[in-house]
Amino acid sequence: MGDVEMRDADFTTIDLLRSEGVEITPHLSWTVGTTVREAYHRETGKLPAKALRTKTDGTGSHCFAIYPEWFRPEALRIIRQIVKATQALAARQGRLL
Repeated sequence: MGDVEMRDADFTTIDLLRSEGVEITPHLSWTVGTTVREAYHRETGKLPAKALRTKTDGTGSHCFAIYPEWFRPEALRIIRQIVKATQALAARQGRLL
């Protein structure tokens, strides 16, 4: 699978995390990225296209999975579920300290 040029309607999981106003950490972006990729693979039988983009921290670049617009609702559902679970875990851990 080669690199693709990103169309305006295509998106990455980082795009969606930013649109949701979520603080992006390496662990969260990896968890979301892996989970969304697996859901896309289950739905389509193939892996998402990739495009070379600047890394989230602004240094260097690497390939990001690029998803078509029709997959946005499912990707958002997954992201919201992971963010909610992460926030709940952080709240419980905070009470333990």
